Amino acid sequence: MQLWVLNVFIKAFHSGRVVIALVLCLLALTLWGLRVSVVAPVDIGTGVLFFLLAATLPLAAYRPTVAALGHLALFAVASFSARSPDLVTLTSGLMVTVVTAQRRYKTGVVLAVFTTLLGFYSPDKKSFSVDSQSVTIFSLMMVCAFAVGWFINTVNTKERQRHLQIRQRKAEVAGLLHDTVAADLTALIVRLEALAIATPEIEQALQKCATTARKSIGGIRALVDELNAQAINHQQATVPALTTTLIQTNRALQEAGFHVESTANISVDPGTESIDKALSRCLSEASANIIKYAVPDSMVRMTATADAKQIIVTLANTYRPGRGRAGSSHFGLVSMQRTIAAVGGNMTLDSADARWSITFHVPV
Repeated sequence: MQLWVLNVFIKAFHSGRVVIALVLCLLALTLWGLRVSVVAPVDIGTGVLFFLLAATLPLAAYRPTVAALGHLALFAVASFSARSPDLVTLTSGLMVTVVTAQRRYKTGVVLAVFTTLLGFYSPDKKSFSVDSQSVTIFSLMMVCAFAVGWFINTVNTKERQRHLQIRQRKAEVAGLLHDTVAADLTALIVRLEALAIATPEIEQALQKCATTARKSIGGIRALVDELNAQAINHQQATVPALTTTLIQTNRALQEAGFHVESTANISVDPGTESIDKALSRCLSEASANIIKYAVPDSMVRMTATADAKQIIVTLANTYRPGRGRAGSSHFGLVSMQRTIAAVGGNMTLDSADARWSITFHVPV
């Protein structure tokens, strides 16, 4: 429960979906205020019903399916009781936009169809009254709402992919610096020191060269650390605890459109700073791989167990069998393996029946 509450607060500050939902909510309330003040006042019941309908818009940023069902129920009450259907119908279009912007396309279509049907219900005749002009207007409104939501989701997806590509490129550059340049400099230092022993007459000059090479390695390592920090979008000065890392991973996957089923059994957080840092990097890289290779809108299961003896974190997802990882350099997997091994842990991979799982196990 605490993990979910913290996740909600974090998403409130970082997710653009909240901003979109709040803007549309304010738009609905503004139009309602203009209608009441300019056209005609309404009774208290209608006002309360409209405010409840508008309140489902921000809720849709966190729980789109629940918000859509609640909105549909309230819309049915408004339709059957003949309570000012004009702007009430507008809120349904806004809800379709918010839901669709989160890649809940099926939910958006179902909501649009049912609200359109309910909009033609006549409480006086107790039957559905349909005419071609109204059907055209309702259909165009819902199609436009769906198109706007789809456009917002497309823009957000491209932006996320762009940032992901930048982070991956920085990680690749960091790996290249570490595995080639730093390794070559280390080999050079060893040769210089061996040569200094063999030729004492130029020992001082060779030792000076070796010292300069060591300083260069120090600069390269600092650059690698900086690139890795940027690549995992890890800008905070302190290393996050395990619970915070799980929340951040959960948020990143949800913002990418995945359904995350998270289970955490953390009786105590025994991780040292080095362990927390390693898990933070590994989970960030693992979630980036899921975003890149997993089936869109699929379920991702994340389980975490921590006690005084060990920490175990598992991520499981469905991948696309036809796509595979043939184009991958596998640098991410190698990097995670090295990172977790550096703190005495191990990484286990499992792939079967189009499901991919990765487990990080760190003895404490």
